[in-house]
Amino acid sequence: METPDPEIFGPLAAIAPESLVLLASNIAKRCLDLPPNTSGKLVGRTYGSFNIVHIIELGDVKLVIRVPAWGWGSRLTQTAVDAMESHVATVRLIRSKTTIPVPEIYAIDTSANNEIGAPYLCMSFLPGKQASGLWFNYSGTLTLDEFRLNLLTSLARAMAQLSCFSFDQLGSIMKSGPDSVVIGPNYGWEDNEDGSMQATASGPYDSTSALLRDNPIGGYGENEHIWTRATNKTLEVLLDCLPIHDSPSSFVLCHPDLNYQNILVDDQGTVTGLIDWDRVQTQPRFMGYIIYPSWITRDWDPLWYAWPTLSDREDSPETLERYRAHYTSELGKALEWKGDWKYSSKAHLFEAIWIATFADHCSADICEKFVHTVVGDDTDASDIFFDIGGGYIEEEDWAAVKAKLRRFVCGDQIMQDDRHRIDNHYKRSAYWDNTGFDGNGSRLRGLKENIMQTLISRHQISLSTATIFSSELLWQSEWISMRSALLPSNMARPSGTGSQTPTGSFTGPLPKSESVVINHEFAIHCMPSHKVRPALN
Repeated sequence: METPDPEIFGPLAAIAPESLVLLASNIAKRCLDLPPNTSGKLVGRTYGSFNIVHIIELGDVKLVIRVPAWGWGSRLTQTAVDAMESHVATVRLIRSKTTIPVPEIYAIDTSANNEIGAPYLCMSFLPGKQASGLWFNYSGTLTLDEFRLNLLTSLARAMAQLSCFSFDQLGSIMKSGPDSVVIGPNYGWEDNEDGSMQATASGPYDSTSALLRDNPIGGYGENEHIWTRATNKTLEVLLDCLPIHDSPSSFVLCHPDLNYQNILVDDQGTVTGLIDWDRVQTQPRFMGYIIYPSWITRDWDPLWYAWPTLSDREDSPETLERYRAHYTSELGKALEWKGDWKYSSKAHLFEAIWIATFADHCSADICEKFVHTVVGDDTDASDIFFDIGGGYIEEEDWAAVKAKLRRFVCGDQIMQDDRHRIDNHYKRSAYWDNTGFDGNGSRLRGLKENIMQTLISRHQISLSTATIFSSELLWQSEWISMRSALLPSNMARPSGTGSQTPTGSFTGPLPKSESVVINHEFAIHCMPSHKVRPALN
């Protein structure tokens, strides 16, 4: 078992196993109507930055006792107590209104007047293994990719259940009743100079704009460092791209740290538990339950992303993009393609902007990545970023960069006059599979597959995120009409025997044709879909 760091946890690191067993036995008798158990034992212990987690076995029953890092000395403040009570109120609300597998909380004590001499939560033990130990090291009956896709599907279905909640303030849930919920401040933690942590509170806020006004980005005057000026200038543009709707304001829930160490799964990838809801709070809708699990947005966390250096512990950007597309599709199915799902395909971008706003140590790297993404690989983004900060960039060049940033982040809003957008484009595989051909195209086996293969190989279009938009594509209802003019010159026309059916080996771009008519429900979205995890304090 792990030994907690005494510098963080002080006397909490030395709580006697006998005291923990006694506490668990008393709670089991009181809450579960179990007889006193004198043979219980401590069978597991782990710790993180904020809690020590003890697993107590009482015969056939296991209980979890969490002891918070702030539960001793000067850290034990009323703000810390309120944050713990908010955590309990939120988990109980989620458990009462959904089937999301969260722990049942049996007891809470925010004082030190108990069997272990420290604040604690006692909750049910959830089955499963941490997804963090299986994502790269799965050895079950499925392939690794099957396991991963099952996990993401199960998680998306669980997160979609949070859509049943809506709140009129941004903050933490303090109390909930049959007809009302009381929202309190946002709770967070600040590091003290001695390395300890102190609970903080701010808000609650009636709007997202009020939160941002209370946490303004820095300036870009001459006294600021050149990289700070570049970051703040870029972030100012990016913040304007967020889909902030203040009239009326409406907020939702999300897990505060949706990372794979907080997700328990079985051998088939089904989620059996979502744990560690500390600091859970309501969020703007574009940062709510639709956000991606953080480990599939690591390519948008440039400060920590280590691909390809650590390829055994990191997924490639292409792989992450494919998993995001799958997650978005499964979330769309669970939400019936309604509501906040409309934000999901851009959630990694919104989250990156949000983190850059509230986490100063990440801001410069994230903003530089946005600039690099929109100016392209052929341009040295670091030089452009330096010029932005130093004021050396020409006004029209800076205007062009800003326009590219806006188009990249919120392209669907600003380009609505330039292209046709299908809100449920993540249904496209089903529409494509049921699309028919008439004319010469109907005689050519493999045509559809070859078209898609060519688009991918020649134009690097991802089926998960790309959109075909062109003046040659006429949006209509049921059929694709393929004329002979569509066929590439290096692709044989069909013969009566089918002996020249194409095999997908042809090369070259598809010629333009005015005769293509595409099912209006079928779209492939061409804006790149790329990305970290916010804490407001």
